[in-house]
Amino acid sequence: MGATPTATGAYTEANTSPETSPSLERARELHRSCLVADLHIDILLTHDLLGYDIAKRHRNMVPRAPLVWQADLPRFRDAGIDIQGLGLVCSPLSSPRRRAGKIRRQLEYLHRVCDAHPGEIHVIRDRTSMREGIDAGRIGAFCGIEGAHALGGRIELLGMFHELGVRYMTFAHFSGNEACECAMGLGSRSGRDRGLTDFGRALLAECERMGIVVDLAHVNKRGFMEACARAEKPVIVSHTGVCGVKKTWRNIDDEQIEAVAKNGGVIGVIFGPQFTGRTWFDDLWCVARHILHIVRVAGADHAAYGSDIDGWLWTMPAGMRGIEDLPRLTALLLDAGLSEADVKKIIGGNVARVLERTLA
Repeated sequence: MGATPTATGAYTEANTSPETSPSLERARELHRSCLVADLHIDILLTHDLLGYDIAKRHRNMVPRAPLVWQADLPRFRDAGIDIQGLGLVCSPLSSPRRRAGKIRRQLEYLHRVCDAHPGEIHVIRDRTSMREGIDAGRIGAFCGIEGAHALGGRIELLGMFHELGVRYMTFAHFSGNEACECAMGLGSRSGRDRGLTDFGRALLAECERMGIVVDLAHVNKRGFMEACARAEKPVIVSHTGVCGVKKTWRNIDDEQIEAVAKNGGVIGVIFGPQFTGRTWFDDLWCVARHILHIVRVAGADHAAYGSDIDGWLWTMPAGMRGIEDLPRLTALLLDAGLSEADVKKIIGGNVARVLERTLA
């Protein structure tokens, strides 16, 4: 059952549901036996704001699991996660000192969790630690700062954050900063169409030198395209939708998809129906459609999962209670006609390939 790709590689939606997909058990087996990665989740922000214990199993008692309580260490295990991107968030409205302190506190908390559960989770620092963690069956935390405003224009802070375990840098969040302009957001500067600044170009070069992955989620199109052209290593777009399915300020267009593919990078698809769905009440097919569009435009080597779970998404897609239901999305990709080899790339292989090329 499922759809067959057309001659142009346009995979189509099958008449199946996330809960009853005929491919669900096959997908669960892939998650048990293959590498699985998610490029972005905001669980450390949830801890920072609400004291959420990420090592404890939680259950969201509210229908459609809005906002938070969507993931934790036990449910990462249920999903078969091997590499998990963890966003580090600070407010651009606070002082530079407070921003740096907030990022440091989130990292220090993560290190305490890793120390308390050494057989379960570790911080990815380089290719070797990533491989060793995968071989040992430990979840690799791939940590990234969401917005260059965290640096306050001081590129030397990147070294401190690198020492604490930061391995990707999202150049913008919901505001413009010293490095670039955001796609849209609060506090955005008037130069909406500007590309990277001199500071942004220096930051890109320093990230690549140190083995920190450049993340272009939230970056405006001109800065996005310039970064893709300048980058010598693969970039990521950790969490986004695509305009070819739903046109909105948050999503990227086909030209941007092609630029990432030319660079050798990978695009993580966000799960929130507000960015991916026809309505806020769509099921997981709303996410699968965006992944399939990336495959059609650029091939299966450049699509990935970038859930943004626990990132204060207004709702989760119907049929998904939290990260534990990730195999349901994988099942829909199989139902749509993607080969098992391509699905393995999308659920984790592409992320591992990019990290092998970018980390020290």
